Amino acid sequence: MKQQLCSVIVLISFALTTKPLHACAVCFGNDGEARFAFLWTTALMTFVPLTMLAVGIIVIRKLLKEHASVESAELLKSSNLKSPALSKEEVTHT
Repeated sequence: MKQQLCSVIVLISFALTTKPLHACAVCFGNDGEARFAFLWTTALMTFVPLTMLAVGIIVIRKLLKEHASVESAELLKSSNLKSPALSKEEVTHT
């Protein structure tokens, strides 16, 4: 019981005697240049990764479309398929 009382007294004395630590120079400083630098780097660190992700998705989609078109062209070549329109000879024979 005595130890708990001492602990409570020590904690209360620390809480009443300490000053808040203003570690963030931007939040507690009045320098406009530091504020601009903080906002600029925040925007940069937010939008650069998002832009990289978007560019990566666009490049992958483009490569997949090219691969699909090349694959379908090779398929048409290998199977010697004719166009779906009937030629004049086919129409007269039917």
